[in-house]
Amino acid sequence: IRREAFGPLSPPSGGGSWASSGGTPMANLSATKSAAAPTVALGGTVDYTLTIANAGPDAVVGATVTDAFPAAFASVLWACAATAGSSCAPATGSGNINKLVNLAPLGSIVFTAQAVTRGDASGTITNNVAVVPPAGTTDPALGNNIGTAAVTVLVDPIHANGFEGPG
Repeated sequence: IRREAFGPLSPPSGGGSWASSGGTPMANLSATKSAAAPTVALGGTVDYTLTIANAGPDAVVGATVTDAFPAAFASVLWACAATAGSSCAPATGSGNINKLVNLAPLGSIVFTAQAVTRGDASGTITNNVAVVPPAGTTDPALGNNIGTAAVTVLVDPIHANGFEGPG
């Protein structure tokens, strides 16, 4: 089977698998991350959506999804849901995400995370999610395997300088 860099894929003639010559599975994995709002108050919650997808052509068993939440968060709760043929069990957790997942061709897994900011958080909080294919699987586009979201922490203007009022 010959694969063009960005051309269309078609099934091999006469049936068979999508595996490239030599039998190495191939899967174009991707990760995206977004925050529900661009800002958060001190002690407020950031709602993140993380999407891990497999554009195929092969299934992936044991891809690693990681998200190390910054120290600006006091706590994080997350859950995941998978499309048919994909899986992310157990489907809930807390703290950082470091999880093996299975993705069907054209399958996806959506994580939702609620991260509570610390009382001393400030500035912009940047957070990344990454997906890494398992050993023995070729990912032809590693550049789309990291998703990033940033939120700005709003400091209460009444108490920002220790006094009520501006300045």
